[in-house]
Amino acid sequence: MKIDVNSIDITEDDWRTPIINYLQYPTLPSEKRVRIMALNYLMWNGDLVRKSKDELLLRCLGKKEYMKVMGETHEGICGAHQGGRKMCWLIQRYGYFWPTMMKDCIEYSKGSTYYFTKWVEAKPVKSTTSQEIITFIEEKIIQRFGIPESITTDRGSSFIFGEMLDMAETFKFKLLQSTPYYAQANGQAESSNKVIINIIIKILEKNPKQ
Repeated sequence: MKIDVNSIDITEDDWRTPIINYLQYPTLPSEKRVRIMALNYLMWNGDLVRKSKDELLLRCLGKKEYMKVMGETHEGICGAHQGGRKMCWLIQRYGYFWPTMMKDCIEYSKGSTYYFTKWVEAKPVKSTTSQEIITFIEEKIIQRFGIPESITTDRGSSFIFGEMLDMAETFKFKLLQSTPYYAQANGQAESSNKVIINIIIKILEKNPKQ
């Protein structure tokens, strides 16, 4: 598997800049810290590379580049929803490096888990009235996690009229609407629904009278 990353112009605040400057112009004044760091790096075909413990040459990435690599490793063309540590290991195997990659991969993995809503809260209700939904939001979201910046719903009438709009105004969060509800067109919703359905089926199989 390979991830292609196009080169991006290196700016002054890029972590690679002082190392590249020292390697290209070693006679110019530089900090001792930079000179020591540079021992592990070299220029190769115009790119800064780092020598790994396995004697491999890892291309060094700036922030825009490594954000793309983390995204594709975790969720994109290499998809498999990798955890932080494994994602870091995979990225090195693909031939890339930056100094904070372990920390960044762990944080990215955690953030992606929340962002893509892998954790699902479900509550059985007899009807999806506005009051039922408001109670769910208050008890399962606001009281546990605080007031969200926004809530995205489908365009069901219980979500977009009256009491829900009043609640959004009261708590000062944005109420956003997606396309009309159609789970098959939403990969994450479909995946979450399958998990919930499978759990219900297993419970009913073990307790058919419930």
